[in-house]
Amino acid sequence: MLKIPARFKQCDLSVSLAFDYCDCIVNMGTRAAAFTAKIRSLYDYQLRLMQGVMPPPSGVDIANTIKYFSQTLLTVLKDVPNSPFDLLKNPDMDSIRMGLFPSLDYKGLYNSLIPLIEVAPLIQYGIHSFGQATLQCLGCLLPFLEHDLIDNLPYLTASSIAVLPSSLHQDIVNSLCFYILPFTIPRHNDKDQEICQSVSAVIMMVFQYSGNPAHHCQLLECLMTLKQNILKDILSVIAYGTSTARSSAARLLFYYWPTFNANLFDRKNLICKFADPTPFVCQRDMCPNAGNAEAAKVCYDHCISITFANDTPPPLYLCIECANEIHREHPNQMFFDILHPMQQVSMICENKNCRSTDKSAISICFSTECASYNGNHPIRYCEQCHNNRHNNRRGGDHVVHRSLPPTWSMDAEMQTYMVEAIVSLLKEAKIPTVETKENVEGKAPIPAVDNITVEERQLLGRYGVWLLVGRCTPTDNTPTEVLGRLLAMLFHWFHMTAYSYDGKMSVVQNLCNYYLAFCTGQEESTLEKLKTENVCGWLRDISKTHYKLFISCLLPHPPEYARIGGHWDTLASRTSHLKDGLNRLFCLVPYEVITQEIWDYVMPHWMEAIVNDVPEKELTELRIILSKILDTDMSPLGFDAKKMYQFVAGRFQKTSAKVQEQALHWLQTLTMLEIIIPLHLLFAIFGDGVTYMKGGTDENAEKAIQYHEHLEVNEGPKRGSISPVIEDCDSVKTSFSDDENRFSQQPEFETDAEHNLFCCILMLDILLKQMELQDIDKHTGLNSSLCKDVCWLLKCMITAAWIGNHTCTSKSECSYCESSIMWHQLSLQLIKYLSPIYPAHPPDPPLEDTWDEHSRKSPPESDKKESKSDVVLNMPIPEVHSVGGVLVHMPHVCSIMTATVETVSEQLDLAAIIPAEKVVSAVARAITLSETDVATATAQIAKPQVIGENDEPVEPEPGDDLDNFWQTSVGKFKFNVDDLPQPLQYIHQLLQELPKVDKPDILYYMLQCLNILILHGDACTKASKEHRGFFIWCQENLLIKNLWELCNSEHSHICQEAVPLLLHCITLPAGSDVFWRVIQEAFHSNEWCVRYTAVERVTVIARFMDSSPLRNILPLQAALANAFCYLISSMDDTNIYVAQRATLYLGTIHDFAIKSLIMCLETQFDTVIVDRPMVLQSLYQLHNSLSERKILTWEFFLNRFDTLFLEAQINLEKTGDISCLRDLRNTDLNSETFLRKLHRAHEALSQSDGSAASSVKTLSASFGTKWPYKRTMSAPASIIPRHENKVITETKEKVYSRQYSAPILKRKSSRFGIGQFLGTSNSIPGRN
Repeated sequence: MLKIPARFKQCDLSVSLAFDYCDCIVNMGTRAAAFTAKIRSLYDYQLRLMQGVMPPPSGVDIANTIKYFSQTLLTVLKDVPNSPFDLLKNPDMDSIRMGLFPSLDYKGLYNSLIPLIEVAPLIQYGIHSFGQATLQCLGCLLPFLEHDLIDNLPYLTASSIAVLPSSLHQDIVNSLCFYILPFTIPRHNDKDQEICQSVSAVIMMVFQYSGNPAHHCQLLECLMTLKQNILKDILSVIAYGTSTARSSAARLLFYYWPTFNANLFDRKNLICKFADPTPFVCQRDMCPNAGNAEAAKVCYDHCISITFANDTPPPLYLCIECANEIHREHPNQMFFDILHPMQQVSMICENKNCRSTDKSAISICFSTECASYNGNHPIRYCEQCHNNRHNNRRGGDHVVHRSLPPTWSMDAEMQTYMVEAIVSLLKEAKIPTVETKENVEGKAPIPAVDNITVEERQLLGRYGVWLLVGRCTPTDNTPTEVLGRLLAMLFHWFHMTAYSYDGKMSVVQNLCNYYLAFCTGQEESTLEKLKTENVCGWLRDISKTHYKLFISCLLPHPPEYARIGGHWDTLASRTSHLKDGLNRLFCLVPYEVITQEIWDYVMPHWMEAIVNDVPEKELTELRIILSKILDTDMSPLGFDAKKMYQFVAGRFQKTSAKVQEQALHWLQTLTMLEIIIPLHLLFAIFGDGVTYMKGGTDENAEKAIQYHEHLEVNEGPKRGSISPVIEDCDSVKTSFSDDENRFSQQPEFETDAEHNLFCCILMLDILLKQMELQDIDKHTGLNSSLCKDVCWLLKCMITAAWIGNHTCTSKSECSYCESSIMWHQLSLQLIKYLSPIYPAHPPDPPLEDTWDEHSRKSPPESDKKESKSDVVLNMPIPEVHSVGGVLVHMPHVCSIMTATVETVSEQLDLAAIIPAEKVVSAVARAITLSETDVATATAQIAKPQVIGENDEPVEPEPGDDLDNFWQTSVGKFKFNVDDLPQPLQYIHQLLQELPKVDKPDILYYMLQCLNILILHGDACTKASKEHRGFFIWCQENLLIKNLWELCNSEHSHICQEAVPLLLHCITLPAGSDVFWRVIQEAFHSNEWCVRYTAVERVTVIARFMDSSPLRNILPLQAALANAFCYLISSMDDTNIYVAQRATLYLGTIHDFAIKSLIMCLETQFDTVIVDRPMVLQSLYQLHNSLSERKILTWEFFLNRFDTLFLEAQINLEKTGDISCLRDLRNTDLNSETFLRKLHRAHEALSQSDGSAASSVKTLSASFGTKWPYKRTMSAPASIIPRHENKVITETKEKVYSRQYSAPILKRKSSRFGIGQFLGTSNSIPGRN
């Protein structure tokens, strides 16, 4: 006998029900076996479809099998007396509910349907029937499932939308909204996490795969009816869903939920009209209006449902007519109203009896009680009506949705969803790209997962902006990480919506982009309006209240929480990160978000990151964006150039060298990228830096600041506390694709002097490159304003602490010395850039032939071979007593020649004479007095005068600073170096530094600078006229002496630069006097070492004199003649070393220099009669020493006799002996050549008789008392013929009692002057 289970006894079932149960048990075995067999057939269908077994099962076959299960389940459900749907809503009653059903494999059926749904795309035909049967079976299976399967059933049903055809999408949504969700969602309260995730997944699936907005609305209204906190699920979909699902969810969020800020956006223009949903019709089989009558009532009794709808799972949805008819038959059954879809979302209160003044809707109620007042549609209430309908007395269980609360008042989970939703919406905006043929060629197209257009993506960010601006206004308690993440994402959105192309696209791409921009112009204008009206004000408020956080998000390496969007979401190189980051910063610039303060703080970090992180070969990638940002002419910042570069200028105002060096690396990088920086700004910036190097607040610094007062950058806060920018990042925490180290270009220095020097090098390098970039005119001369600025800067640099204070003790390479050389090289390049390209006084051109070439040559060699042939001159010979001429011994021509000697008195030994100037020193005029007049005679002495720069007398005032008076040999001058033109100040500073420098390379470049300034820029010539006192002082103290001491053969490259400078200075006022004095002191020195060095220096001058003009400059010719005579006479120096060096060095002088020096001697011969014996003596000695050079030529004698002949005729003309003058060449009397000769002869004669000015320098006066034979300076009276040399050598020096007027020239006996000094006491160096 069968026993009734105890659980039925507990339910107090009737006896009849117990017997029915017994009958079921009898048939259970057969039904369970059939049920299990059918499940196996479902698995078999799935395997055949997966493995492609032929013939494949059709959708109709599978649908028929699934319908079997639906009918079986409905049959079983019909036999259950109690309503399982009442038990279904309570999870605690699951065990009782499951006890109502027979033991069939419900779980097996559920698990068999899952793989079948997955392989649905493989069904070749009958897919529609399969889908309908599956949805019907899932609805019928719901009451039979266990707890865990019920929770998964909504997602399984929703996931079928991805594989079933679109014709079934409405059935899927209906199945969810009417048969599954109403029973699964009420099983959990709002705090349960599992169902929340399931609901989010269901929303995401439907929104993603259904393209009908009506389906979205139907599903969301169903969920809003069932779930109080559905807002969290919507935010979850927006935060983590696909773009399609996110787009629909965001729109529906703003469509359904009451607005949180009516002034933020206009909802009328926001949401497009959604399609009207397909009405859910009456499900009764015998409905008189089948397919047309909309369902309005629902009956949850399973028996009624199965009775009147055989193929539809419970509950039963009926139209009004059918519900009334069934109710008449079954009056005990309950029929409930169902909510109709919302026809139109109202912005105001929908309560017909509303009496509020503010009718703005703030809530929407989905309860049937409130909906009954609105025709069973969800109703919106204003604040007053909402409080009346929902309070402690009533409406507490209503499902009410209010507007979105502020983010910071949400719970932690919902706050996370909110933040991520905003981030995801802002991420949707992307730069539009156009695929061209080149892009697609050879590449397989990547299918787009999201069916969303570019325009929709761009506009989708609006929702994120509204959420951010309207609901995320920060408070004092706002988490920094959250707000920073939102800020960084908003900056990324600015970048993506700015259409900022990188300029590297092809022409086709650009045209396509322009077309696309035109097409999306409306969206772009909408976004721009949104930025200017809403976002910018919000950002400005944030920058004030959360300044540090705001600027941290603008840095190149922001905090970890701000590394979001764009390049931070990809694996990119450091260069790409910086490029995209700069683009992001640039897109904020036009909206006045970047203030001056923010700019000055942020840009140093960006520049430091560029310098350290970007390899030089990749720098060009940043050129375009940096050019846009730092465009001084069309600056998007709204700053002028001074404010734009304030972030650099501020780092040169009273800051350490390390800070300046860092900023200079930034400027150097910008210059490498060919970014124009105004030169006046560079001069002002560099001037501030160099001024502080020199000592900060000294007088020179103040004057330097005053010089560039119009260029000064505005004073910011105290700059003394500025430290170098440290822009570092941990590459482990970032998405850098390269593992390279940071590219540090800064060498390590130990002292401030090294830092200062390196800063100066960078300054000049930047300045030079900027001048080239800006196409500054080259070789404009020293008078240009740019040249003055350059010279001012160079002068300040060379007076900074680093110059001249370094003593190199290292034998290896010294980095400091190399840096010094580099600075001078750059300064030379700057000076060359600005100075004239050609010298102001070019060297002499080659002589042109003025007469027949044959007449310039000496007699032919065949004539020379003839023994003792006489030279016959067809010319009148003047009387001997009237000619101050000399017949010179010529080898191989005659054996003995006599010379008429003209004795030179002691008065002709003239001292150095002051050049003819307006300045008068203390001078007493010589007056001849008799002995009787001595007692009564008086002498008037002129008082010395102080001469100004314009040669006007200046009366010194008692209060004048004595430092401004400069003593020279021609008087005391008053001038201030700081008042001189900048090029002269720089020259003055270079000259002062010359004696302090011992490095040859540095000297070389310093001299080159002087060379360019003085020889090309003609600075000294102008200074000698406009600033005479200063120049004379320089001549006497800095120029001649220093340049003379640099003429050492050890460093010929230095001499090559120094000699032209020296020769040029000799030609200028006071130069000749100083040079004669220097030469005289050197060769008259008692120290043999001084004379030894002087020989070398004169030789060096001779070697490098060919680049200086000489032919028409008589003072220079006289000075060189004097030096050359000293060099020749040094071959007979009492010290053997000096004599030996002079003899050897003479042979090293090249032919061109020898010819030039002989020309100087010839000029001295022609112009100074008193020096003619010495000139002849020196030439003769040179001729014997350098016999192979052909010193004395036929042309030389012809020209000298021509001079003598012309002078003699002038004297005869004065006495009236002749009436017409002529020369030996019978030159035309009116020719320029003859007139020049005649003028020179008159000058020479006037000087000899004392009638001319006594300013001419003479060799006789120069050699002075130290000359061994000062008493007579004529040529020798007799010379022993060459064939008698041996006799004289053997008898050595035979002393005659007769006093000759001049010594016998026997120095030629020993070419090197060694033998005659052997054994003499003067040969010991120490004794001289």
